[in-house]
Amino acid sequence: MVAGIRTPQPIAALKGSMPKIYDELVTIKERLERHYRDMQDIEFTVQEGRLFILQTARASGRGGAVRIASRW
Repeated sequence: MVAGIRTPQPIAALKGSMPKIYDELVTIKERLERHYRDMQDIEFTVQEGRLFILQTARASGRGGAVRIASRW
């Protein structure tokens, strides 16, 4: 759920500004998708340099596209 109070940044921005957080997120994404055997939408936040996964759900199948939204 995105409250609409902040505009999600492209995931490439996270990779550039917080590479360790980005790597951790990718690892978690891969683990979730392997466990659920399906693409996941992942909602997360980063606070005080720590990654918090808020929720995950099966992604709606839009031609294999993956969208990751973050709140800063």
